[in-house]
Amino acid sequence: MVSLSGMLLLLLVGLLLIASFWDIRYRRLPNWLAGATLLLGLAHLFAMTASLGEAGSGLLHAGAALIVGMLLFRAALVGGGDAKFYAAVAAGVPIADGLRLLVYVSVSGLIAVVLWFVIRRILGKATSSKSDGDFAKFPLGVAIALGSLVNYGLSN
Repeated sequence: MVSLSGMLLLLLVGLLLIASFWDIRYRRLPNWLAGATLLLGLAHLFAMTASLGEAGSGLLHAGAALIVGMLLFRAALVGGGDAKFYAAVAAGVPIADGLRLLVYVSVSGLIAVVLWFVIRRILGKATSSKSDGDFAKFPLGVAIALGSLVNYGLSN
């Protein structure tokens, strides 16, 4: 029988996969997806630890990630949906493990962006953000989702 935390993790993985598809297809990460990810992440964290303190730590992590993400958005380095989605994912990770999540997302992003450039080059598409509008931009939600999947896979 699957535990509550296992069921919540499966639902969370599903949302991460939906987010990846959505970002690739539409180059958008809607607020409902970030909200659902935040709630499921917090529920999973609480189910894993049975600690309101850990859940509070996840909320603190989400708040810190949102502040940094919005500063990056303001500097036009990431999209607003990416900033909110990363903060939502951060809610499911205690703040003490925040650096680990950031490293996994960063490494996943590095690998994904290299593959993205290679695929665009093979398809004969320009790699400049001025060429195809939004679709010339790298879908950062994919890297966030991949790094989160690695984090959940290695921490459970």
